[in-house]
Order: sequence, then C-alpha cells, then structure tokens
Amino acid sequence: MASSEANIIINIILFSLLFLIYQLQIKKLSVGGYVIAIYVITAVLGLLYYSMPLNPHKNITLAPFLFLFILFVILCLPLFKYDRVGNYKVQYNIKIIRILCRIALVVSVVPLVEVFIRLPTAFSGDMIDSMSEIHDDSEIRFKFSLIGALSYKFVLVFYEVVFLFIIPLLKEKKKSIWDFAGICTILMTKNLYFFVNSSRSSLVWLILTLILVFVFFQDLLSKTEKKMIRRVFFFFIGSVFFLFSIITVARQMGYEEKRGEEHSIEYFVVRYIGEGMLNFNEYLPDLRDHTYGDMTFYPIKTFLGIETYQLGNSGRGVENFILENRLGVSLSIFYTFIGFFVIDMGFAGAFIFLSIIAFLINRKVKVIDGFIPLSSLLLIFTYAKVILIGTNIYPYIWSNFNMIVGIFFIYFILKFNKS
Repeated sequence: MASSEANIIINIILFSLLFLIYQLQIKKLSVGGYVIAIYVITAVLGLLYYSMPLNPHKNITLAPFLFLFILFVILCLPLFKYDRVGNYKVQYNIKIIRILCRIALVVSVVPLVEVFIRLPTAFSGDMIDSMSEIHDDSEIRFKFSLIGALSYKFVLVFYEVVFLFIIPLLKEKKKSIWDFAGICTILMTKNLYFFVNSSRSSLVWLILTLILVFVFFQDLLSKTEKKMIRRVFFFFIGSVFFLFSIITVARQMGYEEKRGEEHSIEYFVVRYIGEGMLNFNEYLPDLRDHTYGDMTFYPIKTFLGIETYQLGNSGRGVENFILENRLGVSLSIFYTFIGFFVIDMGFAGAFIFLSIIAFLINRKVKVIDGFIPLSSLLLIFTYAKVILIGTNIYPYIWSNFNMIVGIFFIYFILKFNKS
C-alpha cells in the first residue's frame, strides 16, 4: 500500500515538474502547458481516488508510470514546437470554410430536430431513475430514424473540424449568421444526443476542446476579441457543465441507491477523472495478448478482408467476453489513450507507432512566409485534442476510425483549395 502511494506521488511529481519547467520556458498560456496541466490534475486525482474505500487498485508500480510519462513527453514535442512558433497568420479560403459550414448546417437539421423531440422525455418524470436506466440499458436509449442516423454520420465528421473554423470566421469583417449556425447545430446535435442517452464523455470533451480552441489561436486575437470570446465561451461552457452535472448527479444517486452510499458524488467525479493512469498501471502489465490493430484500424482491416473482432462502439456481448478473456484485461474502463494503443499493439508497438505519429505531426508545425495553412492546423489541432481528452480514452477506436477518414477528406479539401 505504502509503496503504491509512493509511486503515485512520484507520478504526480514527474508531471508537475514537466509543467513547471515548460511554463518557465514558455512564460504564457500555451497549448503544451494546458495539456500537461490536465494530466497533472488527473495524476493528483488519481492519488485521491486511490485513497477512497471503493478503489480496486492494490499493486501500483513505478515502471508503467515511467513508460506512460516518457511516451507522453515524446507525444507533446509537436505541441512544444507549436508553442514556440510565435506570431503567424492562418492561410485559408473563406469560401470553402463557408461552404463547409452550410453543408454542416444542412446535415445536422434532421438529427437535431429528432434530439429536440426527445429532450422533453429526458426531463420528464423521475430524471434520476430515467438517466440511470438509460445508461444501464442500451435497448431503451434514443436512436435516430434511418435518415437521422445517416445524417448523424456526417455530423460526427464535421464535429471533428468545425472547432477550427470558429476563429477564422470571427476574424472576417463580413460575418454571416449561417456560418455560425452550422457550427452551433453540429455542436448541439452530438452533445444533446449524448445527453439524452445519459453519457457525459462528449460534454467533458466539448469543454476541454473549447478551451483548447482559445489557447490554440490566442496569438491571432486582439484584446477586444479575446474579451468577447471569453464571455461567449464562459456562457457556453457553463451551459455544458450544467448538463454534465445533471447526468453526474442522476447517475450517482442511482448508483448510491443500488450499490450503497459509498458511491458519493465526490467518488463519482474523482474516479471519472483520476482512474485512467491507475488502470493503465494496475492492469496493462498483465496483458496476455493484444488486438493486432483491431481497435485503431478496424475499418481498414475489415476493408482488406482481415478478420477482426466486430465489437463496434458498445464493447459488449459474447465477442467482447471472448476478447477480454484472451487479453486478460477489461475493455470497458479507462486506460488513457496511450493505454488503448498498448492493448492494440503491445507496449513496444505502441511506443514505436505513437513516436512515429509524433514525428510526422512535428513536421507539419512550420511557418512558410509568415503563414500556416488551415489544413496543417487541422492535423495539429486534432492531434492536440487526442492527447488532451486522452486522459481517459482514445476516441477513434473501432468504427470511430471512420472519423479519421473524414478528417483527412476535409484536410485534402482545404489543402487543394489553398487553406
């Protein structure tokens, strides 16, 4: 027990020192500093979670933490390079951005209307019982119509890129309400869909991503623009946090009623934020096998006719049980995004693959004649977002890999149109 606590404290010290050293070098609010700060918070809450009675972890060792930390530093190198770039301008084609925003508006109409129709049901009756029941039983969760489901696939792709359009559109002298309507409907559709299905992850990621947008583009903004954006973001983030709180309280009370009063609201929140690194440390060293790319390259392997475990997004069912039995670890808990690559490729494979990705993204961080193309920023921003929300999970596993395909499709649209 004592040695486990000591190892958790060492982990906190490592991430805290990295944050302090980095901030002493950069001396401003930065993308790398923001990302590291989130990991420091996660590490600290990991210690708090470990001290709670319901904590299942018994054998926390130092080696897994060192692996996680060293690979994390390597992955942050492109962010560090971006923070040192200094002043630059964004090269983009405003016509293409506006066309994409209008398409985003069109594809989100049907699924957004269907979600709005569902909302009164989510707020009616006993919300606590309803939220708990929806979370525990996939059969009663909200599902789109055929047209809504097809449109929602495009919503998910646009959701990955519209964040990057916010600042360029704000910088334009001639603004159009339709551009911002496209962005807002995309953001509302996905997050309200998660809300009515009693899921918090999308709401947490939205808050983290909106802050990242501001930090990412801060050098392009005037003082007046920064002040305005802070006000808008504060209101928007406050609204999202309100929805997150509803789900958290409802599900916590459901757990408390069914499983005992130890499932307090503090436990619920601390576990959600702090368990990723502990799960990585406790369980992944016991990994008996890995999934050979099934999780991170599922659609590609399927397209090539290579046999895979077709778990989709739910991660439940007979195939899940068979796979977990083979791996020796559960697939239904958080391991950090690095942990999911370890499950998919093994420790050595994950280290090599992610280091190569870091090297490739690092090459995209370059200013040419004072400009960085918006297409390059899309890849850098997406990369930063993966690391940021990766304290819990890697978001593009299984069929969600299709969103990466969508991101690259829009990347090439921007690139070929001088953006």
